[in-house]
Amino acid sequence: MAKVNVILCDSCKERVATKDCKCFLCGKDLCVSCYREIAFYYSVASDCMFSLILCKDCYVENRERIKKILGEKKIVKKIKKEVEDYLKKRLILEKIKD
Repeated sequence: MAKVNVILCDSCKERVATKDCKCFLCGKDLCVSCYREIAFYYSVASDCMFSLILCKDCYVENRERIKKILGEKKIVKKIKKEVEDYLKKRLILEKIKD
Protein backbone atom coordinates (compact mmCIF):
# COMPACT_ATOMS: atom_id res chain seq x y z
CA MET A 1 0.00 0.00 0.00
CA ALA A 2 1.36 3.42 -0.95
CA LYS A 3 1.67 6.13 1.68
CA VAL A 4 0.51 9.60 0.80
CA ASN A 5 1.07 12.90 2.58
CA VAL A 6 -2.08 14.98 2.89
CA ILE A 7 -2.78 18.40 4.32
CA LEU A 8 -5.78 18.65 6.62
CA CYS A 9 -8.04 21.64 6.43
CA ASP A 10 -6.89 24.30 8.92
CA SER A 11 -10.51 25.28 9.54
CA CYS A 12 -12.43 22.03 10.20
CA LYS A 13 -9.43 19.72 10.79
CA GLU A 14 -11.53 16.86 9.35
CA ARG A 15 -11.25 17.00 5.57
CA VAL A 16 -8.30 17.03 3.23
CA ALA A 17 -7.40 20.49 2.00
CA THR A 18 -7.17 21.00 -1.74
CA LYS A 19 -4.05 22.52 -3.24
CA ASP A 20 -6.00 25.35 -4.87
CA CYS A 21 -7.81 26.44 -1.72
CA LYS A 22 -5.70 28.72 0.41
CA CYS A 23 -7.06 31.76 2.20
CA PHE A 24 -5.97 34.89 0.37
CA LEU A 25 -5.48 36.80 3.64
CA CYS A 26 -4.27 34.40 6.35
CA GLY A 27 -2.92 31.54 4.19
CA LYS A 28 -4.89 28.71 5.84
CA ASP A 29 -5.17 25.50 3.81
CA LEU A 30 -8.88 24.84 3.25
CA CYS A 31 -11.14 22.02 2.11
CA VAL A 32 -13.88 22.71 -0.43
CA SER A 33 -16.53 22.90 2.31
CA CYS A 34 -14.71 25.52 4.38
CA TYR A 35 -13.74 28.21 1.89
CA ARG A 36 -15.76 31.20 0.78
CA GLU A 37 -15.26 33.05 -2.47
CA ILE A 38 -15.79 36.70 -3.25
CA ALA A 39 -16.27 37.18 -6.97
CA PHE A 40 -16.08 40.53 -8.68
CA TYR A 41 -17.43 40.74 -12.22
CA TYR A 42 -16.46 43.44 -14.65
CA SER A 43 -17.54 44.02 -18.21
CA VAL A 44 -14.44 43.81 -20.38
CA ALA A 45 -15.89 40.50 -21.57
CA SER A 46 -19.14 38.86 -20.57
CA ASP A 47 -17.76 36.26 -18.15
CA CYS A 48 -14.65 38.01 -16.81
CA MET A 49 -14.29 37.62 -13.10
CA PHE A 50 -11.80 38.33 -10.36
CA SER A 51 -12.20 36.15 -7.29
CA LEU A 52 -10.64 35.71 -3.86
CA ILE A 53 -10.72 32.55 -1.76
CA LEU A 54 -11.07 33.23 1.96
CA CYS A 55 -11.52 31.15 5.10
CA LYS A 56 -14.82 31.68 6.93
CA ASP A 57 -13.26 33.97 9.56
CA CYS A 58 -11.53 36.26 7.04
CA TYR A 59 -14.67 36.23 4.86
CA VAL A 60 -16.93 37.40 7.69
CA GLU A 61 -14.42 39.99 8.91
CA ASN A 62 -13.50 41.48 5.51
CA ARG A 63 -16.30 40.78 3.01
CA GLU A 64 -17.84 44.25 2.96
CA ARG A 65 -14.48 46.05 2.92
CA ILE A 66 -13.22 43.94 0.00
CA LYS A 67 -16.42 44.51 -1.97
CA LYS A 68 -16.14 48.26 -1.34
CA ILE A 69 -12.50 48.36 -2.50
CA LEU A 70 -13.21 46.24 -5.59
CA GLY A 71 -16.16 48.45 -6.40
CA GLU A 72 -14.00 51.56 -6.73
CA LYS A 73 -13.89 52.83 -10.30
CA LYS A 74 -10.08 53.21 -10.31
CA ILE A 75 -9.69 49.46 -9.70
CA VAL A 76 -12.08 48.64 -12.56
CA LYS A 77 -10.17 50.96 -14.91
CA LYS A 78 -6.83 49.37 -13.97
CA ILE A 79 -8.14 45.83 -14.40
CA LYS A 80 -9.75 46.76 -17.72
CA LYS A 81 -6.49 48.26 -19.00
CA GLU A 82 -4.46 45.20 -17.93
CA VAL A 83 -6.94 42.81 -19.58
CA GLU A 84 -6.96 44.85 -22.78
CA ASP A 85 -3.14 44.93 -22.89
CA TYR A 86 -2.96 41.19 -22.27
CA LEU A 87 -5.49 40.46 -25.03
CA LYS A 88 -3.60 42.65 -27.51
CA LYS A 89 -0.32 40.86 -26.77
CA ARG A 90 -1.91 37.42 -27.07
CA LEU A 91 -3.64 38.28 -30.34
CA ILE A 92 -0.42 39.66 -31.80
CA LEU A 93 1.52 36.56 -30.73
CA GLU A 94 -1.10 34.23 -32.19
CA LYS A 95 -1.10 36.18 -35.43
CA ILE A 96 2.71 35.86 -35.65
CA LYS A 97 2.50 32.10 -35.06
CA ASP A 98 -0.04 31.69 -37.88
